[in-house]
Amino acid sequence: MNETANLEIYLPYIVLVIYYLVAFRLWLPTQPKDPLAENEKPDNKLAPPLPDPAYRQALQEPSAIHKAPTLNGDALAAVRALDSQFDEKAFLDGAVRAFEIILTAYAKGDRPVLESLLDIGPLSVFNATIMQRQHKHQTLALFLVGVGQAQIVDCKINGSLATITVRFVSDMIVSTHAEDGTVIDGDPEQIARMTDRWTFRRDLSSSNPNWKLAATRPDDSCNAARRAGHAKDAISL
Repeated sequence: MNETANLEIYLPYIVLVIYYLVAFRLWLPTQPKDPLAENEKPDNKLAPPLPDPAYRQALQEPSAIHKAPTLNGDALAAVRALDSQFDEKAFLDGAVRAFEIILTAYAKGDRPVLESLLDIGPLSVFNATIMQRQHKHQTLALFLVGVGQAQIVDCKINGSLATITVRFVSDMIVSTHAEDGTVIDGDPEQIARMTDRWTFRRDLSSSNPNWKLAATRPDDSCNAARRAGHAKDAISL
């Protein structure tokens, strides 16, 4: 009898403990799913379209980008005469990196980056275009798929001032969007091949080894998209 009585006394407390244990278990958050787990695929809806796998693999290989001067040796020899450290391959490697960085900064409206890489002429044009975009509450979406070719096509020396023009052939996705996201120019799902000539300038008598972008223009053999007026905000400055 005493044992039964004691059980009846503690029964409410036992029920209360069980209640809180169940409630605590229900309150615990469930473990999130691993999107890369078996039979699970990550959401790639926002990823831009890319070229076929073979081309993507080629772009990842350093040898995929054809980087070679097309001038005779005399023009570049004049640069080496003033700067013994000048190397065509290293220059083209830097030019490709600058091409990628400048386009990305231009699309984002990153003026400090542009100021560090551009001469005053193109910088004023880039800044004016960025301000115009911002005033209209427009956004430039630019995805550089890859640079397929970079070649030196011109070189001039004026005193200690050297200018070298590089011809870039690149694939990119470019579109301009209104404030509400509406596409007003370009195609966010279309890869366009662009051909441009960028001129870099440097005072070879300066201890500063950096080249700055002095001018940009579309190549004479403009791609079809540009002739049709697409992606004009991205390159034609």
